[in-house]
Amino acid sequence: MKRNLLLLFAFALIGLSAKAQTSWTTLNSGTTANLYCIQFLDANNGFAGGGGNGIAVVIKTHDGGNSWQAINIPSNFPVRSIYFTSTDSGWAVTGDVNSYTNTGTIWVTGTGGATWNSITWPGTPYGNLSVQVNSGKVWVGATHNTTSTGQDVYYSTDDGTTWTANPASIDWIWQYGLHFYDSMHGWVAGDNQTNGLINYTADGGTTWTQQYTLTNFLYGINFQDNMTGYAVGDHATLLRTTNAGTSWNAISNPLTSDTLYSITLAMNGMIDLIVGSSGSTLWSSNNGITWVTGPSTQTTQSLNSVTNAALINGSQFWVCGDSGVIITNSIVEGIPAVNNSQANISIYPNPSDGNITVTQLGIRNYELGIYDMLGNEVYHQPLSDASPSTINVSFLNNGNYLWEVKSDRGTIDKGKITIAK
Repeated sequence: MKRNLLLLFAFALIGLSAKAQTSWTTLNSGTTANLYCIQFLDANNGFAGGGGNGIAVVIKTHDGGNSWQAINIPSNFPVRSIYFTSTDSGWAVTGDVNSYTNTGTIWVTGTGGATWNSITWPGTPYGNLSVQVNSGKVWVGATHNTTSTGQDVYYSTDDGTTWTANPASIDWIWQYGLHFYDSMHGWVAGDNQTNGLINYTADGGTTWTQQYTLTNFLYGINFQDNMTGYAVGDHATLLRTTNAGTSWNAISNPLTSDTLYSITLAMNGMIDLIVGSSGSTLWSSNNGITWVTGPSTQTTQSLNSVTNAALINGSQFWVCGDSGVIITNSIVEGIPAVNNSQANISIYPNPSDGNITVTQLGIRNYELGIYDMLGNEVYHQPLSDASPSTINVSFLNNGNYLWEVKSDRGTIDKGKITIAK
């Protein structure tokens, strides 16, 4: 049995190293406030939220995180969760997780955060912790409600005009993690100040079933599809289900004392990533069966939330944490060069204002392609001169792009470039 576990671990390392895993890059968020949530709609457009000391911070980027703009919410309590459905439309929830007074508020914007409106709703929770939009429903998970009914999960089907409370059977639970696969099937993970809990609904929140309880508290939950999901929590707790939560199994991992806060699952079958306290990360390249620690994040701050976006041939990750930390990393499936002696392509400067120079050693009759992060070709140019070539791509919008050089023998080299005009 021990030998089999060692083999699984070895295969996980091989699988991870087969992907081109770069080092973490620290981004300038423009804030020193703790950041608790982050979401990217695509490789360029993202949002993050947090706060503390009487402010509610929300920031946004349109260039993959290279620059951030403050779009703060007029609240005295931190932003615990955000969910944007477009670059204009989004939801946020605020509250003090440690408070025993009514601090929970729901906010909505239709202007990309230029203005925020608070929502009138029947809940009076100590604090709101999670929000998600799925199939026309807005779901909010909270801490214990101070009214006698005690509902901790609400949903709205009319953009927040009216709200339906879920049963009091899930009262007194700090609902840190919330995930709905569709309008009917959803899971919430948290704690009741004594045990960690996972609850499940199959009828859109009318009834809930407790699926799992353990002594460790839970802070994040995510599902790959309607059957396979993961939950994470303190003392490096990592749970996995392959039957929609009918049974949950503990997954061993190299961490022991770290608190795991958030998990994102690969959109293209490549890499799953978990983040936690003291800058810790866990990576899996085999659909969550085995996990290994990743490259150093170069921070000891608590990492509170992780999101990703699909690249042409991989994933880009963004992580936010305490003291305004935002870091990014990309995992790209390696494509062997046609000839190692030919794989000496350089495109610079990077970032670029739109004027780039392509330098290659001894290659003639090749083609340069530039792609956006969804894989759409946005520039194509045949080149025949082996000397450096200067190209103007200033028509491209600011953001991250991938480039690829091909000859008649196939791919020679590839990389990433940022346009920042």
